[in-house]
Amino acid sequence: MKKIVPDPPSLEDSLVHVLNVLRSAAATAYECADGLNGQQRDLAFSTHHLIELAQSLLNHTLDRLDA
Repeated sequence: MKKIVPDPPSLEDSLVHVLNVLRSAAATAYECADGLNGQQRDLAFSTHHLIELAQSLLNHTLDRLDA
């Protein structure tokens, strides 16, 4: 009996999955930052900002794949 192995996800599907993971990470970082003060708040919002930059780059890459 042969084991059925599904096809690996396409590059686009993989990138969309990463985008969804980043969306969750951004929400987590924002909620965490919202409850902090001072330097800890700044660091958490910095993390949120870096995640947003990664999302932007990924969206740009996905747009190029569609073209």
